[in-house]
Amino acid sequence: MLRLVRLATVIAGLLGCALALQAQEVDPIFLDSLQSVHGRLMRGVAGADEGGSFTPDPHKYVFEFEALKGLDLSRNFSRKAVAHEYLPLAVGFTETTTSSITWAPSAKTHLSFTSQTSGTRDLTDAMLNATEVRTFGLQQAFGGGTSATMLGFKRLTSVKAQDLGPDDKTTVTQYSLSSDVAKDWAFSMNLADSDANKRGGQWGRTYDGTVTAPLSGGAAKLSLAGTRKLLNGVGSKTEKIDFTAPFAVSGSQAIFEHHLNYKRGAGEEKTRLTRFASPMKLLGQTGSFEHKIEAKLKSAKLTEKKSTVLIAPFKLCGKTISHQQSMLNETVNGTRTDTFRTKLSVPD
Repeated sequence: MLRLVRLATVIAGLLGCALALQAQEVDPIFLDSLQSVHGRLMRGVAGADEGGSFTPDPHKYVFEFEALKGLDLSRNFSRKAVAHEYLPLAVGFTETTTSSITWAPSAKTHLSFTSQTSGTRDLTDAMLNATEVRTFGLQQAFGGGTSATMLGFKRLTSVKAQDLGPDDKTTVTQYSLSSDVAKDWAFSMNLADSDANKRGGQWGRTYDGTVTAPLSGGAAKLSLAGTRKLLNGVGSKTEKIDFTAPFAVSGSQAIFEHHLNYKRGAGEEKTRLTRFASPMKLLGQTGSFEHKIEAKLKSAKLTEKKSTVLIAPFKLCGKTISHQQSMLNETVNGTRTDTFRTKLSVPD
């Protein structure tokens, strides 16, 4: 017994000497720097005080930290109990973890990455289901003023765990480009592709674009949009085009427009409208002219209408006579019908 006491005393003496020597060799500046870093980290945790003291919550935490100027890190976690009839005691836990990094190396560049994982566990901590969503984004600006341009990229990947077979995975990639081009001009374009590893295959693409340009009668605009889809080996597509161009004519405005809608899937549908309208003066009187073409294709049945309307008033014996002429050509499955009308109106 006396031997054990002596051995314990020797060990305690050696530890005391080692700690004393270590304390003498540690640079106090180094200790201060460690305390500074510790304080910065802990102040990024929700619930920490100014000194960095923190009481951890095993079910929730929020961590935010600015590693460098323009570089921010964050991580959030939450857990809550939920009712689950197929688990022991009918209780489960849902957990959500979100991590993100944002970096802005310059005023015109911004990158970001976010990962969110959510799932349900039972009382034995076994994972029952899980879903992860990862998002990466980039925005890059060029130029400025009337020629400012913005380029964007984004990729979203979603993964859902399955009990049997491969995990369900969907990837969506988006591109965007917008620019003022020049004074009174504007351009924008968006493209998105989606791909899923589901049975039979699933792929899709959507796109749209717009161009605006100045004309004598106002702003001309061309826009287009469309989709492409492939599901279980069956493809489908849609297209839409809209164009409007105004012109200054005789102190007023003339307009030309064209619109197209197309859809192809199990069947084929198509509608088209082309129109030109303009004011006009004849014999000192103000009139108008309009020509319009409308076409519709549905269930292999084509209907087309062409109409022309001329309004040309004139004066006779000091009175203004209203004069309108119209012509309509209608074709249905190859059969054409022409209609011509003239309308005169004499004031009392």
